[in-house]
Amino acid sequence: MIIPAKTLSTLTPLCDHESTRYALSGIRLERVGDTAHAVVTDGRKLVAVEWDDVDKPESNRVDCYAATISADACKAIDKAAGPVSKRNPSLGRVAIDEPSTNGTLTATTFSKAGQSSITVETLEGRFPAWRDVIPSRDFDSSLTAPAQKLRGNAKITTSREAYVAITLDPRYVVEVCAALAKIATTDDSRGVEFFVPIDGESPIVIKAETIDRPKAVGVIMPLSRGK
Repeated sequence: MIIPAKTLSTLTPLCDHESTRYALSGIRLERVGDTAHAVVTDGRKLVAVEWDDVDKPESNRVDCYAATISADACKAIDKAAGPVSKRNPSLGRVAIDEPSTNGTLTATTFSKAGQSSITVETLEGRFPAWRDVIPSRDFDSSLTAPAQKLRGNAKITTSREAYVAITLDPRYVVEVCAALAKIATTDDSRGVEFFVPIDGESPIVIKAETIDRPKAVGVIMPLSRGK
């Protein structure tokens, strides 16, 4: 697996550093076929980065790969990778040897100083079923919902245009949008899309997709009104 530059350094701050569930204190790496993901969640917000992992496949590559590495391990790998170079996109990338064995994985970094390898421990414990959190249906940004279908924390105004209100923690919105902007947008394409559920109880989804960049999706759980 070859992880795009900035991915680990951007997702690491979103880990739950105080959780008693060790798996939440790290980044989940998964690959099925040529599609790879890096996922982080603290139970209230989630960010998943997706990219095509087809660049020079490893000779020992397995069909399906999964491992969770701690935030501290990600920091060590990112430090070894060094700064990202706009002139040389290959710098800053990280190659993960497959498969991981004996509770460790070896990461190869590419920097201006050359190529180096670092071995870190993987986290034990079950990572949440993150795919179940992200709605699987196609989003329709032009969807108009009848007022009688709104319930729970959502409400609709009586102005000329209909608005759905949902209560979110602004810190989570900033953190998720900042991560998506850094990983999946460019100076020429900086927009992200918000998809707000009409029931006011389901999580909102934020998506960013730009040509030649990894795809990224963020999920934020709503707060109860008044909190």
